[in-house]
Amino acid sequence: MAQWVVPSRDNPFDWYRAMRHEAPVHYQSDGNYWEVFSYDHAKTVLSRYQDFSSDFRAFWQRTRQTPPKRALFAESLIRMDPPEHTGLRTMVNPAFNAPSMDRLAPRVEALARTYLAALDPAGFDFVRDFAYPLPVTVISELLGVPASDRQRFKRWVDTLLVFGERDPFRFRQDFFRDPTRQAVREEMEAYFHDFLELRRHTPQDDLMSHLVSQEVEGARLNRDQVFQFCVLLLIAGHVTTTNLLSNAALWLALHPEWFDTLRQGGPEAIRLFVEEVLRYWSPVQRISRFTLHPVVLGGVEIPADVPVVAWIGAANRDPAKFPDPEHFLPTRRPNPHISFGFGPHTCLGAPLARLEATIALDLLLRDWERWEPVESIESPTMQGILYGVPQLLLRGVRRTVH
Repeated sequence: MAQWVVPSRDNPFDWYRAMRHEAPVHYQSDGNYWEVFSYDHAKTVLSRYQDFSSDFRAFWQRTRQTPPKRALFAESLIRMDPPEHTGLRTMVNPAFNAPSMDRLAPRVEALARTYLAALDPAGFDFVRDFAYPLPVTVISELLGVPASDRQRFKRWVDTLLVFGERDPFRFRQDFFRDPTRQAVREEMEAYFHDFLELRRHTPQDDLMSHLVSQEVEGARLNRDQVFQFCVLLLIAGHVTTTNLLSNAALWLALHPEWFDTLRQGGPEAIRLFVEEVLRYWSPVQRISRFTLHPVVLGGVEIPADVPVVAWIGAANRDPAKFPDPEHFLPTRRPNPHISFGFGPHTCLGAPLARLEATIALDLLLRDWERWEPVESIESPTMQGILYGVPQLLLRGVRRTVH
């Protein structure tokens, strides 16, 4: 077995490689769950909702567990199966379609220019000064909440997704029961309450007003449904992009020759580069489901009513799908990574993340000749389910000719 390979927060990929080779469908007795590491198996787990459910409300009922009180995300879009999931997702799909992205692009560009102009070539924290404020401002404006509250949003995210994760390589079934996370849920609910009440009486041109007015099967969404929607959009609308931007900036800092190469290659080179960052350093490393009945994967039977973790970071480096997967190839094509998931739950905000990343990279390549790390750093690090750079101290040289 591959258990002798110990994963590290900085480099989980040796462990992924060993598990793909020796135990691609693996039972983890410490936690009573299963995990899959190959590309095909991960896609199966993510797409076959008839076998692998996202609805942990049903999981608690089927396993005769007392549901946690007012669990955040437990009743949100990401924890529903079709057809319930389909009806709710249809409500917000138009906000992230191609015409909406075209309308949003000028605002993203204006914000990116503002944040880039404020960077001090002598030294700056790319995460704090750019990779975080850009996407959180965009999604805040879309929702209709003040972007000036972004430090509060960051604390919420750190608590919900990272807090208490002593070992990011272990799935915790008690995630929803954590009292610290439940306290954050109460704080978030109080925060959104006043905004939602205002939108009910005085609608604005934002997603919150849109959600308040929506109906499912003739009935308006209730307060908790709208709240869960808002929280999901706020968090999912910036976390992946923050890690994508910071991972891209780190790779450029470690390989400054690609500043010129990407500049010369233009929009298509930038697009391919973004997709390879997503594959090679996947911002989200794992996604969980549970089995609705016994399922056979790779000749191994997984019993009913157990959690299954699909390791996205491992799937995206599967040599059965990607030639030379352990090397970063900025011109890789095709690049069918599953960093935004796969199937019905493919990330709703993927078009927005790609838009923000391509605009941001185009502008920074025009503005900066190169940059380098201030401190030694070689890779992102695992933070809960995320793989990113908590802090990225850089210094560089601006271009004199754009």
